[in-house]
Amino acid sequence: MLDKGTQSRTKIELAEALEGIGAHISFSTDGIRVRVSGRALSRDISFVLSILGEQLREPIFPENEFELLKGRYEAAFLRSLTNTSTMSSSTLSRRVYAPDNPNYAPDPRLEIDRLRDITVDAVKSYYDRKRMGCDCTLSIVGDTTWNAVSAVLSDEFRHGSGNASEFPEWSVHHIAPGREEVHILDRDNIDVRFGHAIDMKSTDEDYVPLYIGNYILGGNFSARLMSVIRDEMGLTYGIHSSLSDMDRWHHGMFGISVTLGRDLLDKGIQETMNLIRRFAEKGVTQDELQAKQSTIVGAFKVGLSSTRSLAGALLRNAEKGRDPAYLDHFSSIVLDTTLDDVNDRIFGHIDPNKLHVSLAGSLSNGDQDARASSNS
Repeated sequence: MLDKGTQSRTKIELAEALEGIGAHISFSTDGIRVRVSGRALSRDISFVLSILGEQLREPIFPENEFELLKGRYEAAFLRSLTNTSTMSSSTLSRRVYAPDNPNYAPDPRLEIDRLRDITVDAVKSYYDRKRMGCDCTLSIVGDTTWNAVSAVLSDEFRHGSGNASEFPEWSVHHIAPGREEVHILDRDNIDVRFGHAIDMKSTDEDYVPLYIGNYILGGNFSARLMSVIRDEMGLTYGIHSSLSDMDRWHHGMFGISVTLGRDLLDKGIQETMNLIRRFAEKGVTQDELQAKQSTIVGAFKVGLSSTRSLAGALLRNAEKGRDPAYLDHFSSIVLDTTLDDVNDRIFGHIDPNKLHVSLAGSLSNGDQDARASSNS
């Protein structure tokens, strides 16, 4: 609701002020942080930052906009109940993370109940406690200088309060590996997720070698998972692996995502597990390492080719607890990583016996209501 009006301007006036100069500001949240993204001509950057400061400093949270947004969110939660990708991913998160972890995704049915009980006064109170926090990170890229923006930043962003950056140390969630199924009618393509927690943060020395190992397993279309499960066996159109949710405060997850037809479901799960076991037991080869090192470095450089992507990279880099100079050295860090570095981290962190499995789709031929059942 931060773009729905301030004490000085209505929602329409805010939009017109930005659109009149071809600029925009948007807000989002991932459950841990509030993020702001914007774009403007360099000559207008001070003005746009002053608009942002106004939105953060004096939002009014109008009741009518609040009710509209509640309706939109409820509709989104209801749609998610029939989305196999969303349901399989959120189910896996509840197995991997403890309920107090921000990466834990509650059941959409519970979210709908909570949403209906939220009042605009509760939103105002929450925002007042967290307003702008004490660790606001700003990344600006383009034809501008610090002198051009420092004055407006000092004026517009000096009113920060709250404790948004005081993250607790969440523990790794240890529950027995198991399988959980979410039955959704008329969804013959089954979304399957495999995953287990990894007690690692983005600042740990093990992170880059394990990142490279994961990229070899399932980072792009030429990775092992796609080459074997899709190209050789023809079991899926898409499969990949990832290291997710890790930053300087939080551990994360090793995960695999695959979509399987119902007639190929059992075979697809079994062959994927077989490949993961071989990966965890034997590691990767020197040829694979050299090929993917070049791919990672090339993709990284391309990802810094625009002002928007560079600003995003700087911000993500800061969120991961790294100095800005890390971006200058990342390519050499990747190229200097040895085969032993990668395989030692794979052997130390990837354990097929710890994998949880979640499935969402039409898992039987009977007409069943959408429901979840689990067995370990």
